[in-house]
Amino acid sequence: MSGAGYQPVASSRDLVARHVFQACLSGQEIALWRADDGTVNAWENRCPHRGVRLSLGVNLGDRLMCRYHGWRYESGGGACSHIPAHPEGPIPATLCARRFPVAEAGGLVFVALGDEAPTLPALPEDTIPLRALPVSRPAEAVAAALVEAGLAAAAPLHFTETQDGASIHLLIQPATDKTCVVHGLAVTAAEALPLQRHMARLMETRRRQWEARP
Repeated sequence: MSGAGYQPVASSRDLVARHVFQACLSGQEIALWRADDGTVNAWENRCPHRGVRLSLGVNLGDRLMCRYHGWRYESGGGACSHIPAHPEGPIPATLCARRFPVAEAGGLVFVALGDEAPTLPALPEDTIPLRALPVSRPAEAVAAALVEAGLAAAAPLHFTETQDGASIHLLIQPATDKTCVVHGLAVTAAEALPLQRHMARLMETRRRQWEARP
């Protein structure tokens, strides 16, 4: 289900300063981090040197440092800029973290794995984030359950409904072939907290129903 389009992998709120967030999209582990200038980086979750997870690394604000041998990779281009064992030696220009296209919209962070030019889903600008819901079911099974429940499909993994007068967007992140994460956004003029609590209870009930299916 990776396709050519962008798919949600995190909330913008997950990418706090000097933090590295680990996500998984269609089985691909991704290290997500925001530089001090606001740039969001989505890299394969392995250091090109020894394959250690970059999500275990240190966000230095403009570079990401692998914890194993301290190799540092620049925000944006992903180029290696420092090798502690050879501080004066030349660094090959090809030595880079593997990058994925990344974008933000509606308070979510989207990543694309396909080779074609990715497109972002159409989302309203002013949204209220809802709690992300990990589900131990494939994305396709959750999408089918939402269709059965009568939700409108804006895209194969993007559904809309109305709850308490609010417009709700549910976007499904295929994490692995057996699991997914449902990200929610709301558009409402009412107070946010009661709606967030209502949706958290509703989605937890749905999760139990989905996971109880054979």
